Amino acid sequence: MSSKGNRRRSYDDELAALRNKIETIPAPTRGRNRELSRFTPASGPNPSDIDAPRPTVVDLFCGAGGLSLGFTQAGFRISLACDLDAVACDTFRFNHPDVEHSRIITGDVREHLSLFPQIIGEGPDVLAGGPPCQGFSHVNQRSPKDDPRNALYRDFVRAAEILHPKFIVMENVRGMTRIADAVCRDFESVSITTAEQTLSYKASYHLFNAYDFGVAQNRQRLIFICVRTDIVDSDGVTPELLLRHIAISCENRSQYTLADALDYLRPLEAPHKMHVGEIDTPEWGGKVELNPYKGNESPYLRQINLERTIPYIYNHKARYCSELNHEIYSLMKQGDDGTCHSISNIFPYKHRNRIFKDKYFRLFADRPCRTITAHLRSDCHSHIHPTQPRGLNPREAARAQSFPDDYLFMGPYLIPYIHIGNAVPPVMGRVIASSIMNYLKRSN
Repeated sequence: MSSKGNRRRSYDDELAALRNKIETIPAPTRGRNRELSRFTPASGPNPSDIDAPRPTVVDLFCGAGGLSLGFTQAGFRISLACDLDAVACDTFRFNHPDVEHSRIITGDVREHLSLFPQIIGEGPDVLAGGPPCQGFSHVNQRSPKDDPRNALYRDFVRAAEILHPKFIVMENVRGMTRIADAVCRDFESVSITTAEQTLSYKASYHLFNAYDFGVAQNRQRLIFICVRTDIVDSDGVTPELLLRHIAISCENRSQYTLADALDYLRPLEAPHKMHVGEIDTPEWGGKVELNPYKGNESPYLRQINLERTIPYIYNHKARYCSELNHEIYSLMKQGDDGTCHSISNIFPYKHRNRIFKDKYFRLFADRPCRTITAHLRSDCHSHIHPTQPRGLNPREAARAQSFPDDYLFMGPYLIPYIHIGNAVPPVMGRVIASSIMNYLKRSN
């Protein structure tokens, strides 16, 4: 790999490099051997795990696997995952060892749709995913109807026509609300003809905030749920009922702040040299290092780590910060933006503050984090650490998204920001999946 980290290692090469790093870190033999076993090349799970009678999920536009993780934690089995991003699929593959590698497909969903039935056999219980629709994002300036990215949800509808799932869960950005009724009509227009009857779907949606699910972040997302009409008719389970159950599940959940997400991570210094993203040091952090904490010290950590002890931590590494930005960050207080007086003499964008007021923002520790987005790959000025003069690093962003500490994000240093920012928070996915699982358990 070049010093700039622009070239991607192969999956096996990256695993080998990380395995070598772990072997050089002084640690108890038992914990080290357990962690090293995760890096042993394998083609998939133990056959007994595959045969376990668990409800199944197909995750399209799966990204790094946040939604799949939530469904897995709720008791589902992932029968197929697909995404165009090869590095995201590498991340998915490593963190979901119970999914056969042949069922994690790197490529365009449209080009593989016709092959899905023969790969998975029987239709899945749930079709889930978040088709990219950045054209509906509030930061996008193009007209939604002119943005080709917005047509991808129709591939999701086409998948329903081919796979006939009992339930559909689709996650998307708040901006999609403006066409949400039309999206529901698209799902309800699906026609499935069997020997006995013709089936379709009932669809509905609700705008949720991940913060209400127990995620340490304000993140509004539109959730569509569809239920196949035979299930609606026989059991009275409607998408509105499931959405209401999800909302009720959120009512008594604990809520967390950014401080809860950042607790029990060792402090880091940001490098002031460029192109050192692949160099690990005690001051800057590393892609993998021994966890100085247990990973279950607080309620938030116990929630995201499922009460487990986490011996090694991944992607806890500070990114490059120029001397000027280091000075700006140091002078800003929590809640300050580009208009604060303390930086007026050195702020490079002050003449454009009307437009770029929020380009720089120092996060509040005692409030939920601002929405984590893929833009953090470009810079983290909008997500300045509340107590350290640097931007949030990938592990801190992943914590705010409720990923467990041993969830490894693959690829060159800045790439994980994209996958973390685009992900469905696993804790949010777990609550949504649990509401469907409750129905499936009753029906069985």
